[in-house]
Amino acid sequence: MCRSSCQLGLCCLRTNRICCIWFLFIYISTFIGILPFFCQKLKHPGFYLNEGNEDDLLNQVQAENDRRALVAREYLSQVNLTGISALNHQEKGNRNSLSVVLIGVARNRKHENNNYQPLYLTQVVAELLRQRELLNVHIPILLCNVDPQPDDFDEIRTLNFLPIRTKYVSSESFPNILEKEKEDYVFCLNATRNAFHSQFVLAIEDDAFPTDNFVRVLYEKVLHMATYKYNSVTDEYIPRRNIGFVKLYHPERLMHFLSSDPTRLCEFFAISIAFAILLSCAHALVAKRRAWSCYNEAYPIFLTYFFFAALVLVMIGRPAFLEFRRYFLPDYVYMRPTPSCCTPAVLFPVENLDKVLGHLHETFSERNRGKDTLLDEAMVKYRLSAKLVEPNMVTHIGMYTTLRERRLSPRLIV
Repeated sequence: MCRSSCQLGLCCLRTNRICCIWFLFIYISTFIGILPFFCQKLKHPGFYLNEGNEDDLLNQVQAENDRRALVAREYLSQVNLTGISALNHQEKGNRNSLSVVLIGVARNRKHENNNYQPLYLTQVVAELLRQRELLNVHIPILLCNVDPQPDDFDEIRTLNFLPIRTKYVSSESFPNILEKEKEDYVFCLNATRNAFHSQFVLAIEDDAFPTDNFVRVLYEKVLHMATYKYNSVTDEYIPRRNIGFVKLYHPERLMHFLSSDPTRLCEFFAISIAFAILLSCAHALVAKRRAWSCYNEAYPIFLTYFFFAALVLVMIGRPAFLEFRRYFLPDYVYMRPTPSCCTPAVLFPVENLDKVLGHLHETFSERNRGKDTLLDEAMVKYRLSAKLVEPNMVTHIGMYTTLRERRLSPRLIV
């Protein structure tokens, strides 16, 4: 019996030594060999910061923008623009489920000494029309010209087959850029609601480019989630009455797992545990032994794989993880409470729009108190809820910003 115990002890010691070598190998190969190379290709990873030459990054961003602009111009040159115009005006006044306003200003007016025009608005219009045609759904689209020098906004005049509302008659001054942006937002939302009388108004800024399945997911998933919620007690969907707005975008660089947001931390630990269980089971199968039959063996194996999975998630970053999930489940989206910041694409239920716009209009915007902060204040004031759809349904392509009156770093785009 003593001899058997010694043999078992030697066998366990040899197995533990092999396990240690194996774990050392996968940790070194993953975090020194694989991830540093892999993360260079990712957008906003946790492991690797893109320290490339800024001029090279700028050329990369402009080349991608030129490609999209070329595709957009080619599409618009081939479609029946007269039919598109008639379709938008034909439905005017009817009760549509959704209408869209594209808020645009002239870009690159003060930032560069060249004549480069990014044509962001043209790209977004063409992509929305392409998806609308592909799915054969009607979405009224309104263009809102909020440029303080409207006569100089040449791009929007090339899109006059869509209805256009212009806020400024001639060059006008305003207290500050944040107050102007807020009042522009109120004007455009009001104009769209009055033009189409829809149940939802979607406000998209001209540098928010839709994802490939934007219209399909919006119609099939997001509108339903914003209208109904599931009651597990009665096993039925009941109408939502307290949604103030639903954001369709949040900056990727602010979406990492390790944050003060408890939902992201819960998500991080849940995913790490799930991958640790899968890796531990695979380990047991490969080792051809029942690793879970002994707690002393199973626990350290699981813990080692848990830390491995957690480190991998931190290194690749949550934005990349969401994109991986989008690749396998392209139409899967979910709603969660929204953090503050940023309004490239926001969906507003019309039933609560008066409250939101009223608060925006009566409150003055100033430094550190832009329209996104005022929207959050309106939710608290009227006890409404604000939601965020994940993964992002639009991509921020704008490098020429009118809010900061300068060109953004291309590192925020690539």
